[in-house]
Amino acid sequence: MKKLVFVLALGAGIFAGYVDFISNEMLIPILIILGFTFVFGYLLPSIAWRLALLVGVGVPLVIFTAYYLGYEPPFVEELKDRIPDFDYDLTEAVESFIAFVPSFLGAYGGVLVKKILSGVFKKATGIEPPAA
Repeated sequence: MKKLVFVLALGAGIFAGYVDFISNEMLIPILIILGFTFVFGYLLPSIAWRLALLVGVGVPLVIFTAYYLGYEPPFVEELKDRIPDFDYDLTEAVESFIAFVPSFLGAYGGVLVKKILSGVFKKATGIEPPAA
C-alpha cells in the first residue's frame, strides 16, 4: 500500500511539474502541490515528510528533464521578444526547487488539521478517533 501511495505522490509531483512547465502562472502549480500534499499529510501523517519530498521533487524533475531534452517553456518566447538578450539557461531551471516550500507547507498543514480534528473528536465524544 505504501508503494502505491509513493507512486501516486511522485505522479502528483510530475503532474504539478508539467503544469508548471506549460503555465505562465505560478499560482496554479503551487495550488496543485498544496492540494495534493495537504491530502497526503491528512491521510498519512506518519509519512508526510516523505510524501512532501516526492511531490516536491516532481517539479524539478520535469523542468530539468525538459531542459536537458532541449524544450523551453512557452513563456520563454515571450520573454525573448521583450528582452533581446534573454537566454533560458540552467539557472532558470534551478528555481524550480522552490516547489519544496509549498510541498512541505501543504503536508504539514494536513497533519496539523488531522491533529486538531482528532482532538476535537476526542473532546466531543470522549473516545479516540479511528486510526488512519
